Order: sequence, then structure tokens, then C-alpha cells
Amino acid sequence: MKKSQSLSKQIKLFSILCGGLLLGLPAIPMVARAQQQTTPRVNPCPSIFYAEPHNSQVAVPQGCPPNAYTRQQMKVQGQSSNSSVSTPSTPNQMQPVGGEVPSSNQSQSSKSRQSSTTIDSEDGINIQQTQSSVIQTQQPSVAMVMPTDGRVTVRLVNKTNAPVSYQAIGDTAPRTLQGKSDVVLRGLRIPATVTFHRRDSGLLMVTPQSASSQQGMLQLTLQETTDLGMDRSALRIERSGAVFLN
Repeated sequence: MKKSQSLSKQIKLFSILCGGLLLGLPAIPMVARAQQQTTPRVNPCPSIFYAEPHNSQVAVPQGCPPNAYTRQQMKVQGQSSNSSVSTPSTPNQMQPVGGEVPSSNQSQSSKSRQSSTTIDSEDGINIQQTQSSVIQTQQPSVAMVMPTDGRVTVRLVNKTNAPVSYQAIGDTAPRTLQGKSDVVLRGLRIPATVTFHRRDSGLLMVTPQSASSQQGMLQLTLQETTDLGMDRSALRIERSGAVFLN
């Protein structure tokens, strides 16, 4: 009797174990499917291809709905295949965004502009090499002064009410000439350059005049003006005694 009860208990225990195994088997593929569902998939056609600027500049991957740029390329390729005459492309030519190619007239105009730019650059070098002679030929001298032993004297007369900053390059440091006053700069070595400007940023009209009573002396009268074309900021005296204003 005890043996039969023990055997019955063992059979029940074995049945419970087998039932648990049978119940666990269907759960395994369900767990696998759940893991697959939680794994993110890469979208082959992200929305960035349909937003600007990619919408009009970048082709979508194969298999994605075409965006504006892809449709334009398909249209261009269709026209090219239907055309009986093909236009040879130059090796160094870059196609702009949108598939537009410069016309032959535009290319010729571009070459012409490049040629003219090269010529202007060469002329610019020549002008820099002969700057002094070009200034003399393009701008007539405004006065003449007779140097004494290679030196001249310049008198600045400020008839404005504003202070004027001035400097004889290489001879004096920057200085200030008060309104309604004058100053004499003696023994300036030529060629000489004198710069001046109003401290209140106003315009200056400069009138040069050679002093007949004293050789080698030049007087500059500084006056107010509202004419931008009359505004001057520098004086140049060449070795010949020719006076130029800028």
C-alpha cells in the first residue's frame, strides 16, 4: 500500500515537471519575437531627404519615394536619352546645384572676364612700380616752390574753428594746430609729404601759395568746405619743386 502511494506521488511529480517544460517551450519564440520587435530598425528613407536643402540638392537612395532633386534628375536623364545630339562636357566643368550647365556664351564671357582681370593685374604692378611718375602725369601740380639746398619751408594757416592734426612724414611727430592759428615747418627734406585732417572729421579745402618774398617757402591755407570733391588730406612736394594735393 505504501509502495503504491509512493509510486503515485512520483508519477504526479513527473507529470508536473513535464507540464512545466511543455508550458515553457512556447514562451521561448515569444521572447525572441519580443526582442526582435524592440530592436530599432534603420529607416532607409529618412524624412531629411524631403526637407530643404536636401530636397532640392540630394538624390534619395534607391527604392525610396523620389524627392524634388531626384525627379529633376530623372527628367534630365529622360531628355538626354531622347535627344539625338549630345553636348560634350569639359573635364574640369562642375555642374551647379539644380543640374544647370553654363551655356557656351556664358563660358566665353567668363574667359573674357578672366583675361581682362589678368591684364588689369599686370597694369596694377606697373602702376605700383612707377607710382610717382603716374601721379605726376595724371594729376597736374597745383603750385611750384624753389627748394633751397634740398629743403623747403611750409606754413600752415588754419582758418577753420576746429583743431587740425598734421604731420610732416619723416620730419615731425603728429601735432595739433588749433583753429584760427598758423604754424611754420622749416627745413623739410624733399621729397616731402605733409598730412592733415580736421579733428571734428569735417572737410578741408587746401589752397597752396608760393611765397614770393621768401624762396623755398610754401603757404597752405586750410578752410572749411562742404564739397566732398574739394576735400584734401595730404600734400606732396617733389624734388623738382612741383606741389601735388591729395
